[in-house]
Amino acid sequence: MKQLVICAMKDRSLAINQINAWDEEYISLKWGGPRSIKRIKEKLSQGSILLDAGCGNGRYTIPLASDFDVFGVDFSMRGIHETKYNLIKNNCSPKCAVSNVICLPFKGNTFDGVILYGVLQHLLKEDRYKCAIEVQRVIKKQGFLFIEVFGIDDMRYGGIEVEANTFKRKNEIIYHYFTTDELKKLFSSFKSINVWEEKKIKYFKGSTYLRHKIYAIISAY
Repeated sequence: MKQLVICAMKDRSLAINQINAWDEEYISLKWGGPRSIKRIKEKLSQGSILLDAGCGNGRYTIPLASDFDVFGVDFSMRGIHETKYNLIKNNCSPKCAVSNVICLPFKGNTFDGVILYGVLQHLLKEDRYKCAIEVQRVIKKQGFLFIEVFGIDDMRYGGIEVEANTFKRKNEIIYHYFTTDELKKLFSSFKSINVWEEKKIKYFKGSTYLRHKIYAIISAY
């Protein structure tokens, strides 16, 4: 499995470090409830075939499985294990695999929809473009792509800079912060892209912080 995970990555040591970092992260990571599912339900009919690319521990895979035929992939074995466990617990079929989003184990023209929520921000520039190519390969001609990423004004911006607006934190996980223009350029080969930003003020211990996210719904062809 690990060979499949790193098949398209130049730096083997970086790939393994990222896998190990996320396996460690999922030991204690507890996300809140999923957001943005309403947008997916508005675009796709019930029973559509959906890929949750970079599904993590199933934050979106699990609630979407009640309406769609969902496949989840992630390069963290621990994340996939948790997703499978929770799908079974919710009486859903555990269609999951350990795989990298830049080297997907699916035939072309397979999915009605693909979601990349909180995924592209953890890839380096070259791999972000590889991911965009892979997603376009596996999505159907009338399919939709759903995206959520961090924006450059987000309070978490910073760390050890490894590329422009891209940082590595102490836990070895990569974080990239997008602009709307950058996201449009990344998926410029798709038919159309609807991009919008969301900025929210958060209060913590008497101080204010800004959360900045960028969303997109993209038509494949």
